[in-house]
Amino acid sequence: MPLILAVDDEHSGLYFRQLILEHAGYTVLSATGIDEALRLFRSNPVDLVVTDHLLGRRVGTEMVREMKRSKPSVPVIVLSGTSSIPQPLVEVNAFLSKSEGPEQLLELVKQLLGERADSANPQPNAQLTAPPLKELLAALVEDSDDAIFSKTLDGIILTWNGAAERMYGYRADEVIGKSVSMLLPPHRTSEVEQILTRLRQGGRIEHFETTRRTKEGRMLNVSLTISPVRDAQGNIIGASTIARNITQAKLAQEAIRNSERLAVAGRMAATIAHEINNPLEIVTSILYLLAKDQSLGETARKYVLTAEEELRRVGQITRSTPWAVPRARYRNRSGEHCRVN
Repeated sequence: MPLILAVDDEHSGLYFRQLILEHAGYTVLSATGIDEALRLFRSNPVDLVVTDHLLGRRVGTEMVREMKRSKPSVPVIVLSGTSSIPQPLVEVNAFLSKSEGPEQLLELVKQLLGERADSANPQPNAQLTAPPLKELLAALVEDSDDAIFSKTLDGIILTWNGAAERMYGYRADEVIGKSVSMLLPPHRTSEVEQILTRLRQGGRIEHFETTRRTKEGRMLNVSLTISPVRDAQGNIIGASTIARNITQAKLAQEAIRNSERLAVAGRMAATIAHEINNPLEIVTSILYLLAKDQSLGETARKYVLTAEEELRRVGQITRSTPWAVPRARYRNRSGEHCRVN
């Protein structure tokens, strides 16, 4: 059974590509980065490589050059989101636009592996043991943990999976045929048209963080990946949306930020208390000495006592922040650290 190495830094695309290849009867290894892909390529008897053109900040052709140095006979297919060859592909055996669809990819894989359809020797039970590809993909969408739905270029919802129902609270029959704007909070109504305009131009939106409203009126933080859907001729006929609920992650991030702000406030309080206590000690000492002066008149002595009382109040304020004024520490005769209470 041919072994194929699939490489893509976009996890969902890699996942479905692997399923399609495995459904066609191939054994598939997958990697999300160049270093991991090279390691798998060198340590396994790979028969063919399918890689995305862009891998993070690097390009797949850099990886292909390394692969061809060690195993020049292994064919490589480069995929790209564009329909034109992005650069001269000297070491690459074939280039395929992602818009071509899985059938074109599988045909190209067969050609490069030297497989030929032979009606006299069909693969046994291939169609009997595996469901049709469209049914398999439909089942994967329905069982996904992410909300997945499709819509027209006017924003009318066409399909709605189970995760979308659980996330937004709407049954499929409540949303299909209606505008996707029903999911938007009032302050984000312009987002739909902005997104649809970009999709009509062939653009793709990845990991767009925004807010959406459930049937019960709750607000959700979501991460959206929205892609144009093309027909067999390459015309854009709709859009697919993958939505992930990131509300809990956002709450956790906010809790961390609040904790950091409290820590900063604590350090500021400690610094302020320290700066206050230095002159406070000096003023307290001066008033103490004045109170001991026998030549001080009765009225002046009352003023000194009042000032001492107010300073004690200031000292109490600084001590109300426990971490701001640490207790005095000293070493006893045994050399151990002790606190003065």
